[in-house]
Amino acid sequence: KASMPVRFRPAAPTRPMKVFNLSCENNHPFEGWFASADEFDRQLAVKMVECPVCGSHAVRKLLSAPRLHRSP
Repeated sequence: KASMPVRFRPAAPTRPMKVFNLSCENNHPFEGWFASADEFDRQLAVKMVECPVCGSHAVRKLLSAPRLHRSP
């Protein structure tokens, strides 16, 4: 009995991610990727955003040019 070829569904289209330059209270710079500025604010409010170096939740956005990441 011949097997049927496996068919792959194309991945669902992804939304561009906003990339923010961030810094913690100890001035550790890092990048954060979020679905929107509102999503960043929501995650920050519930302490989901933390510095990868020291774990601080006192994080702020740094001034930077807007940047979006799009999937290839």
